[in-house]
Amino acid sequence: MIVFYMIVSFLSSGSHALNSDDDFVHNYAVNQMWRDCLGDDLSFAWSRKVELLTLACSRRLPKVPSSSTQTGRTPRQRQASVTSELGLTASQLFVTNPPELTHHRSSSGLQTIQHHPSILSSSVKTHPDLSINAIQPIWFTLFDQIPIFVHPVDGENILRSRQRRQIRQEDKDDAFRAFVQNMLDRERRVKEQLDNHTCVLEALGVINEDGELRFDVIKENTSRANLPPEVKEDFIRALDECHRVTGCETFIPHLASTNIQRVLSFMQCTRNRQQMACIKAGLKSFIQDNIAQKTGSRVIDLDAMVNRIYYINQVTALDGDINNMFFP
Repeated sequence: MIVFYMIVSFLSSGSHALNSDDDFVHNYAVNQMWRDCLGDDLSFAWSRKVELLTLACSRRLPKVPSSSTQTGRTPRQRQASVTSELGLTASQLFVTNPPELTHHRSSSGLQTIQHHPSILSSSVKTHPDLSINAIQPIWFTLFDQIPIFVHPVDGENILRSRQRRQIRQEDKDDAFRAFVQNMLDRERRVKEQLDNHTCVLEALGVINEDGELRFDVIKENTSRANLPPEVKEDFIRALDECHRVTGCETFIPHLASTNIQRVLSFMQCTRNRQQMACIKAGLKSFIQDNIAQKTGSRVIDLDAMVNRIYYINQVTALDGDINNMFFP
């Protein structure tokens, strides 16, 4: 309960946790830093506790089946189930169905096209005195008066073009269904992951049954922890500052519940501050062992020196993205 970095690091690790050698080296260095700061006993005991709780929660919670892994169903059936969940189809959202066309032969033997009334709807709006029935005879009369040497309207070619358009429309519908299916699968995975994390945090005593942060309990347990006095003082200060920051009403209510956002923000803030406290403790020890004793130099204010190093590193990290802060 005192090391939120371990919670976030372990819970966020999964199949993508060790994608490269760099990730492995980074994780090893971070774990070594916590071992040096907290001691092997506390570090290993805490990691083991989180690991066991994570496994227990993952077995207790029911797995939400993914629509892409359902057996005994064809891809078309799975796509249909996706659109049924939305209650809409792609054509209802993005496109208008093409007008129905039928062909027949006029009295002069020329093929004519009978258009769907929706094509003439714009003409009706432009000329309110004319109706669909009044326009159609004029339309077909013009077709009947076409001279024989003029190439007639090829209804078969138009029908073939319509079929090609229908195929393209089906491709668009399939792509839209695949997109929606992917989003629904991701939503299910996120929900399953959040349920697992919530179970672990509740078992650790970080949150209560309502998902609210148990700040007083966290602070009390940190005060009783077997930590170096200076590190414990920095940890408690980090808890107080992060609690004040995450208590601001700056969360977006429709993205997720306010409790989840506040807990995750508090954990991330505390993780960074506690990590800095351990780095500061390690840097102080390094300066005392390698500079003060070996060179005889005396560092007046180690805290000010470490804070200045941290500030320089933060500004250096922003150097590459400084333009993004002022320009779109």
